[in-house]
Order: sequence, then C-alpha cells, then structure tokens
Amino acid sequence: MNKSTHRIVWIDQLRALCILLILWFHTEIYCTGADVVPYDLYVADALCTFYFLSGYLFYNGRPFSLKRKMQSILRSIVVPYFFFTLLLCLPKALFHDISPYSLLLQIVKGNGSWFVSSLITAEVVFSCALWLKKAWVIHMLAAIALTIAMLLTGTDLSAHHNYWNFHNALIGLVFICLGYEYHRHEERFQFLHRTSSLMILLFVFVIIKIYILKSGTSLLIEPVAISNYAVFMLNMLCTLPLAVGLAQRLPAARWLQWTGQRTLVYYFFCGAIPAAVSMFFTIPAGQYYLIVIAFIIVYFITSAIVWIFYRYLPFLLQ
Repeated sequence: MNKSTHRIVWIDQLRALCILLILWFHTEIYCTGADVVPYDLYVADALCTFYFLSGYLFYNGRPFSLKRKMQSILRSIVVPYFFFTLLLCLPKALFHDISPYSLLLQIVKGNGSWFVSSLITAEVVFSCALWLKKAWVIHMLAAIALTIAMLLTGTDLSAHHNYWNFHNALIGLVFICLGYEYHRHEERFQFLHRTSSLMILLFVFVIIKIYILKSGTSLLIEPVAISNYAVFMLNMLCTLPLAVGLAQRLPAARWLQWTGQRTLVYYFFCGAIPAAVSMFFTIPAGQYYLIVIAFIIVYFITSAIVWIFYRYLPFLLQ
C-alpha cells in the first residue's frame, strides 16, 4: 500500500477492486456464518495482489534511499497501524469478549491487524535488500522467503510465535519481489497484456480454480495453511498478470480511484463494519441474494468512515 506522488489510475482501480473483494468476503462471513463463495476462489488472490502492487511501486527509476523509505514506511503504515488498532481495541474487546489488555499485547506484538503488520515487516526487509543494490539479492530473497514459508507451514513456531506476522510477511515478500521485478522489466511483459494472452490466462485461471475446488487445495494465508505451494504459485502467477492486464483496460471511474487511494483505512475497518452490520442484517439460508444489499450497506458505511478520517485527520494518512 505504498503511496506515489503521481497517481497511476489502473493501480488505484485494481486496489479498489481488491479491497471490495475483501469487504465482500467479510460481509459474507459475518452475515451468513460461512464463506459461501469459497475463500480459495478469490481472497488470497486479492491479498497477494496488494503485496504485488506494493512491490511495483517500490521501483521508480531513481536511486534508492533506505532512510527515506524507512521514514515513509513509518509515516504511512506504522503510525496508522498503531492509531487504528488502538482505536478499535475497545470495540473489538467488547464484540469478541476479549480483555483489552490481551488485545493491547497483540497490537504490540504486531498482530493487531495481520495484513498491515505483515506488509510493514515485508517492506522493511525488502528495503534492506534494495539498499544492497544487487539485482541477484532480490531473486535470492524471493527464493529464500518462499522456502522458509514452506518449511514453517504447520509448525508450532508459525502457529504460536508469529510476531509481526513474519510468516505471512514471507509470503508477501515473494510478491513484493515479483512486483518490483515486473515493473523494472515491464516492457518485457507487455505481451501478457494482449487480448489473446489475457484470454489464455483467463482460461488457465478457470482451470486452476476448478482443480483447487475439486482437490480441496488450501490457499489460506492467514494463518498460513497453504497445502500445495506449487499450485499456490501457479495460481498467483496466472492471477497477477491477468489482474494487471484487465485493470489497465478498465475505463476510469472516479469512485473506484477514490476507493483505491484509501485502501489502507478501508482495510482497518473491513472486519469491524461487516461485523456491526451483521448484528442487524443476518442472511437467512436460501436467501443469499440479500448479501448484495448487506455489501452495499457495508461499503457505504465504511466509505463514510474513511472519508471522515481523510477529511479531519489527513496528517495521519500522508
């Protein structure tokens, strides 16, 4: 969720589509009690796309400054992490019947918002790798991160000592590296954006998803419970160029751009607002179509809250 002084429309719109998918998932979970549309069909894809776009924006063609990047991470991600997780601490404690002290401890350990803390961890590590100014370091980092993530999956260390969501951050690092390298060599990947290439990618994407559903393969990345890393990577390597190619073809839509420019704050509330709406809007069995109404309500309430923070506390969100 890096920021750029020059907005790139397709990135903002792709971010918006990803956060809408995350909002849909949480709305469905809270209002129906289950992921009726399976998690493995789209949730991990949306989350990994966020990591990929963060990596994409790391590259800007200018000399890299570790000091400037660390200041940016602190200002634009770390400060909002502590502000919003602390703000939501008491409501979360009441809703889930958990002691505020326990939640405060989780926040300090970096587990107040798993995705944001994993992004912080991944961006800090990636920044240090860029500081070395060696291209091979990026490739090595991606390979090492994926290998360690595989080895940690299902272990006690990952289950009980995942401070600052380092296990999730390892997954994120892989896609941050891919996003950075994609942008650095973007001209080489233009063939993937042809109509014929997108049609092939879409066909392969559907085949992979059918296989995932039929085989029961898990793509869960929180907690990390990926059951087949080969399928997981094949799925993402198909999803990412497909998502980028389609996003670049989307007509500009102001509301999508507005949403995409503010996805960090949307993410902090993507669980709280669906949970609150579900208290008044439970979807009966057999009436799944009502989820659309619930989702629209969730989106507008969350957007109103996001607008308030950007309007009155802009210094927190620079």
